Amino acid sequence: MSITTLSLILLMIVLFSWQSLFSRLQATAYPGNENDAPIVFSVFYGLIITFITFISAGFIFEPSKATVLLGVLNALIVLGYNICLLGASDRGNYSITIIFMIFGGILIPLFISLFKGDTLNAVQWISILVMLLSFILMNLPQKGATKQKSKKGFLLLCVLLFLFNGFYGAIMAWQQEFTNQTEQNEMIIVTYFCLALFSFLFMLFKNRGQLQSFKQTKKSVLFLIIASSVGTFAQKLMLYLVGPGGVQEGILYTFDNGGAMILSIVYSFCIFKERLTKIQIFSLLMALAALIALSVA
Repeated sequence: MSITTLSLILLMIVLFSWQSLFSRLQATAYPGNENDAPIVFSVFYGLIITFITFISAGFIFEPSKATVLLGVLNALIVLGYNICLLGASDRGNYSITIIFMIFGGILIPLFISLFKGDTLNAVQWISILVMLLSFILMNLPQKGATKQKSKKGFLLLCVLLFLFNGFYGAIMAWQQEFTNQTEQNEMIIVTYFCLALFSFLFMLFKNRGQLQSFKQTKKSVLFLIIASSVGTFAQKLMLYLVGPGGVQEGILYTFDNGGAMILSIVYSFCIFKERLTKIQIFSLLMALAALIALSVA
């Protein structure tokens, strides 16, 4: 892997981690029901990322049928992901939910990549396995924690979350292959405009036509704009890196999920003052070692 490619991957990871950080801050500042926050966020996020991308593309929008189809499909997948994440978090252990989510984001693109004929060397295989193990260790319940009984439908929602998170990245890669990386902006615009539309319609249906859930504070709007802005450039980088001749999907999404998880834990410790257990620190070092090994493999 060249230094340039590695630098772009690291930049993508940082941008996605900032998106997650400011999304979390926005949810904290959101004045409405916390269960509505992710879907409402998707509405504004989708509109802002569409607006920024359309301007950066020079107001050019010429999608092919494949891009429209895959973009609409991915928008539905992201909405389904958000709904399943909320449902699973409400019905069972959040740590198990996160493990399913991250494993899907890595394993599905990896299996699709291998099915297409890509190969991994021994160091890459070991690095990915170590990364997956570190995710499990990071999310082990702490000693003395109350065991949460799972409600009906929890496992199904986790499986759907696994599939949705995995196929989102895979579809992004497929679109770049079909269009030979000529419609990156169009894919982002179709995906996130449709996400905003579908999320808005879902909230209208859920709240019986009421719009109170879309009210924001000045602080939540600020965090929305920041999260959406950095998310736009992170999406552009991801599409550039995953296209034909780029980084294998399995490798790229391992970097993405692993790096974002590492930085989210660092942010939790430094910004939100959350205490880390010894096993969490150990798993953090495992994940970091796995990323370093992947970068030089």
